[in-house]
Amino acid sequence: MARTWLSIRVELVSGHGADLWPRPGRVFAAARSHSFARLASAIDLAFARWDLAHLHLFTLSDAARVSPLDWWDGEAPDGTVDGHVTKLSRLEAGEQFAYVFDMGDAWAHLCTVAEKRIDPLEELGEVPDRPVPYWGWGSLPVQYARRWDGDDGESPMPKRPARGLSDLPPILPWWGEHRRGCLHVAYTKWPSVGNRSDREWENQLAAGTSLSPFGAAARAALIAQAAAPGSCAATCATTAAWPAA
Repeated sequence: MARTWLSIRVELVSGHGADLWPRPGRVFAAARSHSFARLASAIDLAFARWDLAHLHLFTLSDAARVSPLDWWDGEAPDGTVDGHVTKLSRLEAGEQFAYVFDMGDAWAHLCTVAEKRIDPLEELGEVPDRPVPYWGWGSLPVQYARRWDGDDGESPMPKRPARGLSDLPPILPWWGEHRRGCLHVAYTKWPSVGNRSDREWENQLAAGTSLSPFGAAARAALIAQAAAPGSCAATCATTAAWPAA
C-alpha cells in the first residue's frame, strides 16, 4: 500500500489544573479520509479516558475550530465547523494544532502532523477503519485523579495485602495465598523465539489463542528460564499446562 496515511504525534500538555512533564504522548496513524471526531475518540481512548461524556474542541493552526456541533446544543464557539464531517485532509504536513478534551478539566494536547506520510500496513499490519496509535510513552494521569475505588480526596489509602498478591483468586500461578512458583517472571518476559515482536506475543495471548506455530519452543524457553539460578522448580510444572503448538 502507498504511503498515504498521516502520522500524528499527540502530547498531553496539561489537565486537571496541572502542567505535565515529561509530557506523555502517542503517535497515531490516520487516513486523510477520517474525521476529526474519529481522531478525538482515538486520542481519548489512547489516553485512558473512560468517562467520554464531555465536549472536545480542536483548534487548528489558522485558528479554525473543529468539534461535533450536535454536542453543543447551539452554543458552539463562533465559526466552529462540524467534527463529524470535517476530514483530516484539511491538515498539512508539519502542521501543529491543539486538542482539548473536557472544557472543565481542560485536558490540552499538542498535535503535530509528521512531514512524511506512512503506510498503515507497514506500521500496523492492517488497514483499520479509524485512527490507531502505533507508538507511545509516558505515565498517563487518571482522568479524575482517583487513585483507588472510592477515593474522595480525604479517605486514607487502603492497606496493601501483607503477602503481596494473596488477596487474589488463584486463577494465575502467581496469584493467591499459595503462589505456585515464579512463572510471572518468565511470563512477563516474552520468549525470544522466531522473529515475533512483543506486540505479536501480546496480541496472541490477549486473543486467547495458542502460541503456535512456536508453541513448543515457547514452552521450552519458559521451562529453561525457570531452571535458571534463582528460579523456582515449581514453575516447570505450571508451564506444562501451556498450549502445545
